[in-house]
Amino acid sequence: MLKTILKKIYISKPISFLANVFGPLCKGKGAILMYHRILPEKFIKQDMKIGLAVSCENFEKHLITLKSKYKFVSMDMFLENLENKKDEFTIVLTFDDGYKDNFIHALPILKKHKIPALIYVTTNFLEKKVSMWWYELKEKILNSSKLNFEYRQKKYVFNLESDEDKLSAFNKIRNLFLKVNLTEQNQLLKIITGNEEKKNYANLCLNLEEIRSLDQDPLITIGSHTHTHPNLKNLSSNEVELEIKKSLSILENLLQHKIKHFSYPYGDKNAVSSREIEIVKKLSFNSAVTTQIYPVSSKNIFSLPRIFVGNDTCDRTLINHLSGFYNLFKFFVK
Repeated sequence: MLKTILKKIYISKPISFLANVFGPLCKGKGAILMYHRILPEKFIKQDMKIGLAVSCENFEKHLITLKSKYKFVSMDMFLENLENKKDEFTIVLTFDDGYKDNFIHALPILKKHKIPALIYVTTNFLEKKVSMWWYELKEKILNSSKLNFEYRQKKYVFNLESDEDKLSAFNKIRNLFLKVNLTEQNQLLKIITGNEEKKNYANLCLNLEEIRSLDQDPLITIGSHTHTHPNLKNLSSNEVELEIKKSLSILENLLQHKIKHFSYPYGDKNAVSSREIEIVKKLSFNSAVTTQIYPVSSKNIFSLPRIFVGNDTCDRTLINHLSGFYNLFKFFVK
């Protein structure tokens, strides 16, 4: 309820006026939008209210509205504009993980409006068996009225009677997953679900032929999102480097060209530090993106900020975000 009220306030005329007046103070040199999945409205329920999916209809509305005000460019052009200190405010469209619907549903809309995009692929999602703990966890929560488990000698008890209960439980348990490595994530998932075998979500992910087809489209750039999508801060420096190198090896062997752009899994301050940034620099990428919020500048090309876009993100919200008001707001509330 509070979240809905705050959203209505954010897109109200007074706030939009303030955004136009004060937003330019923190607008930066451009903006990078972060999407994950694009689905027809009738299939949005597949996302189980995790918030990763945007309907085809809303996605197209976003593109039409923003294209009328700004210029969409590739990441390469975006970086070139930063390097040359051009004043033109441009937008880069990005997708994380490598979902099949990027090919089936997003690509036709992008081609219709001639808008470039960068898809960051998690390379173990290309395999025949794919585990996605976030979907398996959410499915368990949605199908339960109560959830009890013990992990690291601590007992967890969640009442799951209402939608608010389920959302709160998911967010709290998600934080547990983000603090441990892949092996421990698998153990934790087994404890919570009681299943020996993890569910296979390969049908949601791009396959090798779809990646090749996307890569051959002049509008699409393929980037790396690691191999197993870990929180890199949980790994040793050597493990971080091996994780990224494996992703690069798979993609570059598949596509027969250099992969120039990288996306940190999760990408917030709890997942990206100066150590990870230095490792990515050393691996000769041209750019790297986070999920953090601050103005874009030529000084942060290996920690570029992005704006998350969900299905409940309306046109007015995006306009206020891109005005610089979102950057300014985050500066004061961080």
